[in-house]
Amino acid sequence: MSQPIRISKHRLDMGGKNIKNLQEPTDDKDAANKQYADNNFTNAKQGWQNVWVEHNEPTAKQVGDIWVKKQNLYIAVAHSTAPYFTLLHHTNGTLSLAASYTLSGTGQGTSFSPDSQYIAVAHFTAPYFTLLHHTNGSLSLAASYTLSGTGISTSFSPDSQYIAVAHSTAPFFTLLHHTEGSLSRAAVYTLSSHGRGTSFGPDSQYIAVGELTAPCFTLLHHTNGSLSLAASYTLPGTGRGTSFSPDSQYIAVGHFTTALYFTLLHHTNGTLSLAAVYTLSGSGRRTSFSPDSQYIAVAHFVAPRFTLLHHTNGTLSLAASYTLPGDGYGTSFSPDSQYIAVAHSVAPYFTLLHHTEGSLSLAASYTLPGTGQDTSVISDL
Repeated sequence: MSQPIRISKHRLDMGGKNIKNLQEPTDDKDAANKQYADNNFTNAKQGWQNVWVEHNEPTAKQVGDIWVKKQNLYIAVAHSTAPYFTLLHHTNGTLSLAASYTLSGTGQGTSFSPDSQYIAVAHFTAPYFTLLHHTNGSLSLAASYTLSGTGISTSFSPDSQYIAVAHSTAPFFTLLHHTEGSLSRAAVYTLSSHGRGTSFGPDSQYIAVGELTAPCFTLLHHTNGSLSLAASYTLPGTGRGTSFSPDSQYIAVGHFTTALYFTLLHHTNGTLSLAAVYTLSGSGRRTSFSPDSQYIAVAHFVAPRFTLLHHTNGTLSLAASYTLPGDGYGTSFSPDSQYIAVAHSVAPYFTLLHHTEGSLSLAASYTLPGTGQDTSVISDL
């Protein structure tokens, strides 16, 4: 029910009634009728669309009434066989070589910085760790750091200031301080055995580390470059891949030796408890949470070699699996969750999967010079 029209010194209140027969505006401060607003908005929208189509058609798509840029991805892959590191570019379902970089030995682990300007690579043969500078698909050496032994896995902190590196010789874990491409040692931590997988938590306060021997998983507390033990958890076998959920409440761990091969830990302020386990067909390697925490990608040995788990509040179920041509080694979700990169042991050595609400299909593959060991995906938007 409409209200009476009220007129005051500075206000006209129509009380829910319409103004009829309003002519088109002529001055900047005139009111506009619906026909004028509709026509001009449509023309402006169409003109903006035409600009997008004309200049960005290869990388634009229509979502509802507007055009948006399609996501372009850069994908870092560490692999066996020279040059040991390859950077791929993905757009419109097609993979192409962006650049490669010759490391001193087999690439084992890799991680993009959050701003995509740097790529960390852990590898065989001294200096065992290399930091690459990345600009629009081009690579150059930023810095290297000599570890005590083979670099196995690496992870940037969310603010890019620190880089965690798990390696094969005591003290088995090194934390590097990173400032605009320069590296220095922040701290080391002596694990019980070889460091295998590592990942920073989303708030930078915790670092997960998988180990060769018991307890096989260690959680470190991190404060401004200092490290201390937060907790450890005894897995049934060697901890390989570790991944925090985006809210830090869960940690996914792929592991070796004993059946199950996958463990989901519940994490609360540095304390750990078992959330769930899942029996894979073979030893679990790298893991990756989707950005919304609803899915966990796991690369593993024995067919199908890649498993996608559905995750809800600490419970797990099978979402889908994908049969790779060889053992799965590394995996990473794209920032929008639409793609999952998988590095594996048999040609073509790299597979990009398209992901839609738990369903998987082949997006593209790329033939690397040798076994894909690890991968990291970032958007160029």
